[in-house]
Amino acid sequence: MKESAPILDSPYYLNYLYYFNVKRDFFECHEHGEYLWLNSGSGDFLKGLIQLAVSLYHLSRGNRRGAAVMLSRGVHYLQQFPAMYEGIQSSEFTEDMIRFHSNCKDSGRSLSEAAVAAQAPVIKLADPELVIRLHNWHPVELPEES
Repeated sequence: MKESAPILDSPYYLNYLYYFNVKRDFFECHEHGEYLWLNSGSGDFLKGLIQLAVSLYHLSRGNRRGAAVMLSRGVHYLQQFPAMYEGIQSSEFTEDMIRFHSNCKDSGRSLSEAAVAAQAPVIKLADPELVIRLHNWHPVELPEES
C-alpha cells in the first residue's frame, strides 16, 4: 500500500467527488483525480478511485473489457485501505461498483452514457464536513498544461 500525501483538503479531490457524484462525468472526474495523483505524491488510494471512474467511462463507451480491467485494478487498490478513508465509505463503494458491473454484465446489454450516469453508484461520504463542502462546491479548473 503506497499512500503518503493526504488528499482530503485538496480542491482536486473535491472536484473528483463533484464530477463523480454530482455531474456524473466520469471522464472529467478521472482528469481531476489524475491531476491530483500526479501532483500530490498520493498513491494507491487515489489510483484506485481514478481506475473506478475510468471503468465507468469505458462501460459508457461499450468497452466492457476495458471496464472489467479497470474495475479489477481499482478494487485491488481500494481494498488495501480502511472501510472509511479520506472522508468516504471506500469499502461500500467498491462493493457497489462490483455489484453494478456484475449486473451490467449479467444483463448482456450495453448501456448508454446517460444510462451509466443514471445507474452507477455514488460515492457515499463518511465525513459530515465533506458532505457540506461538496454540497457548496464550485469546481476549480485544472491548470493549463505547459
